[in-house]
Amino acid sequence: SGGTITQIAREGGAVPDGNGVFASMNSHAALNNLHHVAFLETLTGTSGGTSDYEGVFIGDGVEVVRVVRRGQALAGSTVMDVHFTPGTGADEGEERTGLNDFGQVAYWASLANGNSLIGLWTPDLHWRTAGSGFWTTDSNWTLGIEPDALYDTFIDPVGSVNVTGHSINETVKSLTVGSTGDGLATLKLTSNGDLHALGDITINADGRIEVSSLRVLSSDADLTNAGTLDTDGTVGTVDATTLTNTGVLTGDGTVAATLDNQLGGEVLVSAGDSLHIVNNGTHNNAGRINVIDADILFNGITYNAVSTGLIAARDAILQFNGGLTNNGAMGLSFGTTDVFGDVDNTATGQIAVSGNSNATFWDDVINDGNITTSTGSTSVFFGAVSGTGNFPGGGTIFFEGDLAPGSSPATVSFGGNVVLGPFSKTLIELGGTAPGTLNVVYIDAGGGVLVPQAGHVFDLFDFNTFTSDFATINLPSLASTDPDLRWHLNKLKTTGELLTTFIADLNGDFTVDIADLGLVGGQWGTDGTGFPSGFNADINGDGVVDVADLGQMGGQWGLTANTSLGSGSTVPVPGAGLMGIALIGAVGLARRRRVG
Repeated sequence: SGGTITQIAREGGAVPDGNGVFASMNSHAALNNLHHVAFLETLTGTSGGTSDYEGVFIGDGVEVVRVVRRGQALAGSTVMDVHFTPGTGADEGEERTGLNDFGQVAYWASLANGNSLIGLWTPDLHWRTAGSGFWTTDSNWTLGIEPDALYDTFIDPVGSVNVTGHSINETVKSLTVGSTGDGLATLKLTSNGDLHALGDITINADGRIEVSSLRVLSSDADLTNAGTLDTDGTVGTVDATTLTNTGVLTGDGTVAATLDNQLGGEVLVSAGDSLHIVNNGTHNNAGRINVIDADILFNGITYNAVSTGLIAARDAILQFNGGLTNNGAMGLSFGTTDVFGDVDNTATGQIAVSGNSNATFWDDVINDGNITTSTGSTSVFFGAVSGTGNFPGGGTIFFEGDLAPGSSPATVSFGGNVVLGPFSKTLIELGGTAPGTLNVVYIDAGGGVLVPQAGHVFDLFDFNTFTSDFATINLPSLASTDPDLRWHLNKLKTTGELLTTFIADLNGDFTVDIADLGLVGGQWGTDGTGFPSGFNADINGDGVVDVADLGQMGGQWGLTANTSLGSGSTVPVPGAGLMGIALIGAVGLARRRRVG
């Protein structure tokens, strides 16, 4: 009487792992200041008989936890015998035991492989309360110990619980969250304390962590999410080496880890939210990134994986500060979406702007795949656009920056209306007259030179309607290769063709004949400026149509395509070589267009 007895274990009581019961109790026990009792006890009714009949255990009156027992795997072998020191004789008045005030237990074990060892056991801390509660309530955890940097920590109930975080910053050795049954285990960092793990953080499929405003969830190692990770606050931060996601990453906060969004993983940024992936490393998406009436930012290089990678956005801002390499799919639907950062749409890449939506690409785009603008939708490109890919769809495309389709001989097609803005430049290189040998990006041909020949037709554009005009057309001079030839531009706005012909072939039919002589007569004594470019009869460019021009025509009289004047005149075209042209100005091309 006059005291309290707390039962730690009793004869016939079940062993924690379910293999046997406690036999008659002995006095091999040690007590610490946390009211833990560690003890060595023999067992009965075990599956292994004498091979697993003894062990060391620890309890706090609420539960008993196994420390070590015969028959268990340990250090690559099997435990054959165990010993635990409950207490020694006094040494200057101090008693020493194998149990300390952190719930750690020291023991000796012999192994089946002939070795023996001294082990130090540290408890894993599990949420042991059946219902919800506070992180800081000791009794909610294994042995009544609140987690700290010494312990691997688990919120893994069978059912559903909500664990409310702490009011001061806390550190754990590692953290795992997820129900082991049919429930949902949720950790809410909603108070004033951050949570840091020295090791990995793992969110299992039935787990959820909410990081609220101004809170930080961080790890010195990796974070793996198969459940839900919600950066719920405006500046809630997740910091780790790598965030591997096969679950759902969502919210309105910051991720300071590199992101590996794997197959089955989803990054969801909902209305009004802004998710920033601020790590400058490489980010990979093989799952889904959904941004709906929200914005997402990636500081590092971002790769969207072939086949499975999907970036879906509506009324969104997508910022790829390190650039986006799109090997998969990007769908932009309804509303207005802005894409910042260079985009490399590879040969397997598909970008679709659909649903009467507007998309603006503010930086450079390389398109070697397809960028589709569906009927009723609009795509605007302010950076340089290049690549060998096509632009299908019946919508409207505005090129306000440089347009240089093709990065090797290629035919590039546009399915809808194309508008070249007033400050845009269309850069085209000619490698030959056949479609597909027009290269639309200025590259080094290894020193090769294209020497045009009279009668060459370069089919630059196919279209139904051509509106407005190019403010400037920069063509390379033919004087250094053949002074008897010139460019003829008059078909550029009707057939999309650029011709090379004789300087006296004023009407561009590849023959110097009576029709050209009639043009000289009709412009005689004038400067020819009132006539369309290419029909101007001032052949020598001295500002007046006179006998000198007539003489030059006489020198080429009767010439037709593929005939030669000898040295300095037309020569065969080398097999390799490029000639660059630039077209500058505001132009609209409607339907059926091909750059080839």
